[in-house]
Amino acid sequence: MKVSRRRALIIIATAVAGFLGYKYISSILYPERDERAEKETSVEEGATRREAEVGESKYSEVSVVRGVRDPRLLARKVVEQIGGIEKIVGNKDRVVIKPNVGFPSRDAVASPEVVAEIAKMVIEAGVSEVIVAESSVRGYVTSFCFEKTKYYDVLKPLGIEVIDLKEQGNIRTVKAKNTLKLGEVDVYEETYTADILISVAKMKRHVSADVTLGIKNLIGCFPDYEKGRFHREGLHKCIADIAYILKPDLVVIDGSKAMTKHGPSGGVMVEANTAVASTDPLAADYIAAKILFELEGEEDPAARAKKVKYFGYAEQLGVGTMDEDKIKVVTG
Repeated sequence: MKVSRRRALIIIATAVAGFLGYKYISSILYPERDERAEKETSVEEGATRREAEVGESKYSEVSVVRGVRDPRLLARKVVEQIGGIEKIVGNKDRVVIKPNVGFPSRDAVASPEVVAEIAKMVIEAGVSEVIVAESSVRGYVTSFCFEKTKYYDVLKPLGIEVIDLKEQGNIRTVKAKNTLKLGEVDVYEETYTADILISVAKMKRHVSADVTLGIKNLIGCFPDYEKGRFHREGLHKCIADIAYILKPDLVVIDGSKAMTKHGPSGGVMVEANTAVASTDPLAADYIAAKILFELEGEEDPAARAKKVKYFGYAEQLGVGTMDEDKIKVVTG
């Protein structure tokens, strides 16, 4: 049967539409690695994103500030108590601040005022570059979360670039040894290659991870398809792995308002006026978890904090310590 030119074009168009529809459905059901994942890096045995500096002190110093209502003053004081930002950054460093902005709700994110004050301290130290970068929870648009939680309003007057990693980030494939689950993983290059990586977290609970603090906050350094993989392959071990791969140079935990009982959204908010900071990510998280469980009325907050599964895995990998004999808490 002879096929007219018009009918032939209809057949071709239908076939193309069917193929594209299949590709779209397949991309949802079977998400593939992002096309931007072209570069590969190996994390050698015992190493992290950077070579850890060996300090003279046998203690991990953790700064805790309580009772300060102004979030900017809270942020400045908690960093100054561990020697100030100049102890961590140099004038040639490219600094990436990774805040927890997973949702479009102020209650669920790190205070933009806290992040702005940390960024201001970094600028005052004369670094070469500072950016704020995040990829929100799966299903959320990061730029929308930045906008709704006033991040753009607070940070842009400082001249700081605020990056939606889902839209602007580049992806690097990292191969790691001695990890618990992630022998190979795709990570946003901006966070992985930073000279200094600062994790600014919200003090809050998490339905799957128990708590979400400085270490768990690092999940936003990875594309959405990897976030889904972490949940499928064992969230607690994957959290420990990403902390091992990315080990941040500084963790600041914003407890100006803490989310108790439930999270990562919709929990019971407590005006705690508290912040925690340390160059030891696990020590910071452990002390912050103790405070969080104390706010919930736990009889033994330390014992409860030690039950957070990924803390134990992170300690096993050498990310830091939660041994109180090796932690020096500085209060103010």
